[in-house]
Amino acid sequence: GCAHVLAMYARTARVVMDPDKAGVNGGKKAVEALRRAGVDASAVVLSGGLDPDEFIGKHGADEFRRLLK
Repeated sequence: GCAHVLAMYARTARVVMDPDKAGVNGGKKAVEALRRAGVDASAVVLSGGLDPDEFIGKHGADEFRRLLK
């Protein structure tokens, strides 16, 4: 699957999910699939109930990058 393809190019991944139920559930599944493929994967939860696009719009790309570290 896609996780195995990503594993060929990356050893780590950060999954940033939408804060709604579907986003959280999808993010958990993505992290699990990436880990099974050998990727050091973790989830990033954004504060304030914002999705990634809203977070970047409000706080900027530099703050988003900081959270990913």
